[in-house]
This record gives sequence, structure tokens and C-alpha cells, in this order.
Amino acid sequence: MAKRAKSFRALSVAAILFLTLLAAPILANGIEHSFDVKAGGRIRVVAQGASIEVDTRPGNRAYINISRGGDSESRILRDYDIDVSQDGDTIVVEADRKRLFDGFFNWFKKSLEISIVVPERFDVDLTTSGGSIQIADLEGSVDARSSGGSLRLQAIDGPINARTSGGSITVKECTGTTHVRTSGGSIRIDNAKGAINAHTSGGSVKAFLSAQPVGNSRLTTSGGSVTVYLAEGISVDLDAKTSGGSVRTDFKVLTEGGSHSRNKIAGALNGGGPELYLRTSGGSIRVLRQ
Repeated sequence: MAKRAKSFRALSVAAILFLTLLAAPILANGIEHSFDVKAGGRIRVVAQGASIEVDTRPGNRAYINISRGGDSESRILRDYDIDVSQDGDTIVVEADRKRLFDGFFNWFKKSLEISIVVPERFDVDLTTSGGSIQIADLEGSVDARSSGGSLRLQAIDGPINARTSGGSITVKECTGTTHVRTSGGSIRIDNAKGAINAHTSGGSVKAFLSAQPVGNSRLTTSGGSVTVYLAEGISVDLDAKTSGGSVRTDFKVLTEGGSHSRNKIAGALNGGGPELYLRTSGGSIRVLRQ
């Protein structure tokens, strides 16, 4: 019995060591880089099949982490060519697939996740072929493009130019001019303060405007509804029209020189101001109180 117990303990220890060695590469943190930069710098990312997340923190340092589940650096580099470089205060991250498929099990591999932390004042230029993009708490310009993922932009103080071919877009508490476009998802804009240009080819558009717009705004869709919630006292020149539904508003609109019918309202709201241009080909339009 003693011999058997010793043999069992030896086998248990060997099994634990084997499993630990086997799990070691799985528990690694992927690929990490950090750079000294100055506020006001720029980061550009071009990636295939990657989700990208950008956050900020005080200081003069940028951090990049590239991961795929729990894969080690060597496992990631087996499937991707990755280059991370710095030129002055500009950082460039490139991630290209070496091959699209490598046997049956590649169907089940997770996509890359690129996590970025930059100073609070920084410009970002992000392109991914198939993942989502999230950016938060940034002072600077934003260019974001995805071929098939959703976009979420929050607390951006600067101009935004963002588009996706197949996902939804959410913009929250952003102050600069906003240009967003999606071919197949919905758009939601919360508490925007700058001019808005938003278009979707196949979803709805919803916007909450809590402060007076500083420029003309256009919210359009080819296949859904448009709903705008306005705080009391906001002044705009409303131009709302639908080809396939109705137009309704909670506000009194002065239509002298304009028009008012079931599918169109054009005129001044609260004395008039920047243009609020609303269009849909296949749904209804609502301009409601918050």
C-alpha cells in the first residue's frame, strides 16, 4: 500500500507539472509595447480581423497590448505579421493575417484584440477589417473604420469621422463635429453638442440633443425610422420628410414659408436656428421632447 501511495503521489506531481507546462503559453499576455510620447501625438492602427479599444490616462506614455484569447506571443505571430513602431510622437500598429485558413481548427480561433492606452490629448486613426472599435475619454480627432463591426465612441472632444459596413454606431457625450455612416446597422447619438451628419442604409437613427446645436445637422436612413429627442429651448430650422411613413413633432413649428403635411414638416422651432435635416425612405420621423 505504501508503494502504491508513493507511486500515486509521484504520478500526481508529474501530471500537475505537465499541465502547468502545457498551460504556460495559454496564460501568457500576448504582445505588449510601451512608448514615451507627448500629448497631441497620433496613433494609427491597420489590422485584419481585430477588435480595437482605446482608452486614456494622464501622463506621457502609450501602451499597446495585442492578444488573442490566452495565446502566447509565439502563437499569435504564427498566424499574424505584426509590426509596432514609433516615429516621433506617431505610433503605427500593423497586424496582417499570414493566411486566412490553416486547417479545420482555424474556424474556431478567436480574433485579435488590440488594447491601447494613450495620453488624454491624442489623435487616433483606426482601421479594422472585421472587428469592433471602442474609444473613450479622448481629446483629439477620431478616424475609425470597420468593415463589419460596431463602433462605440464616448466622451470625445474633437472631430469624429467614423464608418462601418455592417455594424451599429453609438456616439455619446461628444462635442465636436460628428460624421458617422453605416451600411447595415442602427445609429444612436446621445448628448452630442456639435454638428451631426449621420446616415445608415439599413437601420434606424435615434438622437438625443440636450444642448443647442452649433451647426447644421443631417440624420438620414434609407430603411428605418428617425427619432430625435430635443431639450426644451433648443432652436432649429426643422426640415423633416419621409417617403414611406409619417412625420410628427411635440413642438410647435412656425411653418410660414415652409410646409406641414402628413409626411413633411418644414419650419422654425423656437424661433429657428441651425438646420435639422431629417430624411427616411421607409419609416416614420418623430421629433419629441426629452
